[in-house]
Amino acid sequence: MQNTMTESKIHEVMETLEKQFEPSLASEVPFGAYQVQLTDQDAIWHILIEPGSCKAMHGSHPHPIIISYMSLETLVELNTGRLSEMKAWITGRLRFEGNLRVALSYTKAFKKISMGLSNV
Repeated sequence: MQNTMTESKIHEVMETLEKQFEPSLASEVPFGAYQVQLTDQDAIWHILIEPGSCKAMHGSHPHPIIISYMSLETLVELNTGRLSEMKAWITGRLRFEGNLRVALSYTKAFKKISMGLSNV
């Protein structure tokens, strides 16, 4: 079970994803739901990418394009650009169900930022 501080951190990370979304970068990314399962937190979120918008929501989606499995630390490192999707996948820190090409490319729709997310 997650503690309140961890839940708050997850919420912060997912809200940051919405702010990082850049519609002009999303032109080659399929629209739909991208599910994220945080393996060390027993938490499931999905990111719904639609034309011109992105929304992160708590819980699973009935028909996600992909499902990614990673720790909260890996998610933070991906969002801040300290870790590439390819390196995370090759080293086993990131696993997918679904189309690998899509899975490794959907993060192109998000700007990398450096912020206080490093304290996971």
